[in-house]
Amino acid sequence: MNKSQILKKLSPFIEAGEDYTQHFSQDFLLTELTSNLQTATKNHIVFYKILPEEKALRNFHERLQKADPGLLVLNAHPGDIKQPFLVIKEVDFIKAQKILLDEFYPLPVHLKLVGITGTNGKTTSVNLAQQISEQMKHPAISFGTLGICKNGKIIEDLGGTTPSYIELRRLIHHYGKTESAIFFEVSSHALAQDRLHDLRLDACAWTSFSQDHLDFHKNMDDYFEAKTLIFKKYSKTNAPFFLPIKESDLIKKIDETKYPYQLCPSLEEEEHTALPPFFKADFNQSNLEIALALNAFIWGKKPQINLDEIILPQGRFTTFELGQKLVVVDYAHTPDALENICKAIHRSFPGRELSVVFGCGGNRDKTKRQLMGKIAEAQANKLYITSDNPRDEIPEEIIGQILQGLKNPNCFHHPDRTLAIETALTCAKSHGIILIAGKGHEDYQEIKGIKHPFSDFTVVKNFMQKEKTL
Repeated sequence: MNKSQILKKLSPFIEAGEDYTQHFSQDFLLTELTSNLQTATKNHIVFYKILPEEKALRNFHERLQKADPGLLVLNAHPGDIKQPFLVIKEVDFIKAQKILLDEFYPLPVHLKLVGITGTNGKTTSVNLAQQISEQMKHPAISFGTLGICKNGKIIEDLGGTTPSYIELRRLIHHYGKTESAIFFEVSSHALAQDRLHDLRLDACAWTSFSQDHLDFHKNMDDYFEAKTLIFKKYSKTNAPFFLPIKESDLIKKIDETKYPYQLCPSLEEEEHTALPPFFKADFNQSNLEIALALNAFIWGKKPQINLDEIILPQGRFTTFELGQKLVVVDYAHTPDALENICKAIHRSFPGRELSVVFGCGGNRDKTKRQLMGKIAEAQANKLYITSDNPRDEIPEEIIGQILQGLKNPNCFHHPDRTLAIETALTCAKSHGIILIAGKGHEDYQEIKGIKHPFSDFTVVKNFMQKEKTL
């Protein structure tokens, strides 16, 4: 689109009182839309919100020095800058984006859009659903915490669970050329922030509900209400909304909303009885039931699949054998997820000693720290408390808050996550199980705004290699 076309499209939203054409007297041709200033080029229109604080404006100018956008669309006057810009009201930001997105990235009419929300289980569910669709001969892709995935491989990093509205539209337009369905994780943040906007789901599901994200939501009721938007606001008329049959507490809460839902058929009903080890855990059975139910609906027939061909998502109940010991690396980072995976391990491997290594992230819900300490102490024979992503907080203070939830705080605790993991691997008894929880697939540790390379997998593999050479 050229300058005059863009101004005509955006004219209803431009703030009155200033002639913004003085900022870009020359004509231009722009072909891309983004919300990511850092990667913008001369071809991009960039929508960027400047938060009402001095630091936010300073961050904007620092990022702008490293970028060269064709046109900036802002919610506030940026001061003296050389780049062309427009200012529109923040309330009109997504409306203005939609006007341009319909031109740049029209939605493919044939594409099935399927959303999955939930405190835990979203990543596994979308990955299972994508691979089941492929086995049914319907090409599909998944968006979520791991990135954009196809058949167990990460194709592209998303930088978060649910992208911005602009990025979602761009990705849907792009992958809609080759895919028949997109299964994507829908976070409570995305729902509350209207990142789906005009997107409407052909089907949706809710995996689980327990405490998380109370740094963002006011309380559990607010968190729950945000989640309900997936079916109240973003589902097509008469589109089905699925719940796992074993999530009795969630089902009771949904019953109170009076909204119609469907329970996923059980694996027994679907005649999946000989399950690979990954699906022995109750929560993974629920994730599989969701994936099967969604595919059965959107393709209009019962999935006939081979579970042994499923490539499991990295960092979700990923196991290693260390002699006679078993190491489990998992993303469990909420109280409910930690308790569920510990109980699943006890059920699947009765009588074996369980060591648990975990920490809690900084700049996130502080109220869950004591609770996770209490849960871990109740489930573990040996406990190792360490750092997760401390971000801007002091790791020792986070660990101290976790220790407050313990009856006996005299367990191993140290901010060096590598040391904690290696100590747990060394001290575990023969036939013991070591659960390393909280980071899963992540390959970094965020400290003071910097992501340092770090992987639980790398630590375990390096330890195993050292053991072989001793």
